[in-house]
This record gives sequence, structure tokens and C-alpha cells, in this order.
Amino acid sequence: MALIEDPTLFLSDFGVTVTSGSVSGAGILDMPGTLTADGMAISTDYLLRCQTSKFGNLLYGDEVTVGGVAYQVREVRMVDDGTFVEVSLMLLAPGTSAVGRDPREGLKLDDLTDVELSTPTAGEGLQYDGTKWVDASGYSAFIHTQSVAATTWTINHNLGFKPSVELFDSSSQEIDASVVHTSNNQIVITLTKAITGFARLT
Repeated sequence: MALIEDPTLFLSDFGVTVTSGSVSGAGILDMPGTLTADGMAISTDYLLRCQTSKFGNLLYGDEVTVGGVAYQVREVRMVDDGTFVEVSLMLLAPGTSAVGRDPREGLKLDDLTDVELSTPTAGEGLQYDGTKWVDASGYSAFIHTQSVAATTWTINHNLGFKPSVELFDSSSQEIDASVVHTSNNQIVITLTKAITGFARLT
């Protein structure tokens, strides 16, 4: 026999206060996970588990306060039977606000105070030289927008290598799909149902 517990009671016992706009509830914040490269921290993700009925509509860029600390939503995914969602968060610096933007827009250079670019070009990235952000050598990116619903997206990115791929539906929610690199310049994405959205290739 399965053990069934009221999620509200469970969260009231073990959770912390979560607020987004006018919605308030409880959630469980896990210890952060840090992504590193060459011994340097690239990003730190915080994982929040909360009720879908209260926080299932969060989107990338939304601001959430957990236990009095401000975070920005990176990704939202339903877990188990859909009673709970797992929300991947990024800690906000004190005194700042979440961008609240579609991930296709990203941050604008005007939003950054320690950037020094000599010759910015489309699709170029940034790298940190220890004191400021400068032009990244050899960085390329491509964004594909799928405006017609389809189960197969064929993307000719012409990057000259096999990029990592992030997929989002038209609501900016990250989704899973089959990705096949047919060459260094093309990928084919296969989905279980026809949808619109976009892919970010880096």
C-alpha cells in the first residue's frame, strides 16, 4: 500500500517560505550544486521543490524569494505524479532583480558593468580575464526559432562543430527530445508531438 501524505502538511513540516509575486507557499531548498571547469566555478544551481498548484507556472527569468533570499528561475520541471515541480534557481546578487526575460533575449551588454569589448560581432561570447569580461576567441552560438509546429526540426547551424543543444517550447520551458548531429553543420531534433519553440546551440 502506498503511503499518501498531504503535500501541504509535508511542506509545512520541512519547508521554508517561498514567494513569487502575490503567490506564497512553502518549498524545500536543496544544497547548491556547482558547475566547474578547470577548477573555476561557472555557475551554482539551487534546486527548489514546491507544489505545482502554486508554483507550476513559473518561467525562466522570474524572481522567487526563498527563506527571505532572492533567486531567479532557470528551469521548471514537473516531477513524479505532477504534485511537485523542481525549480532550478540562480542566486541573485544583493540589491538586484531578476531579468524576467525570455531566454532568447538574454542579458544585454548594457546590463553588465565589467565588460570591455574591442570588436563585438554577432554570436560572439564573453570570457573573464580575471578582472573584466572580454571578447571570447573561438566562441560561436546559434539560435533556431521553430515557428511552425513540427515533430522534426532540421537545423542548419553551420557552426562547423557539433554543439551542445538546449530546447525550449513556445512558453520558454526547457524540453527533452532526441537530437542527432547529422554533420558538423546540421542537427535533426525529433519530438513526441508537434510543437513550436526554439533551440539554443553553443
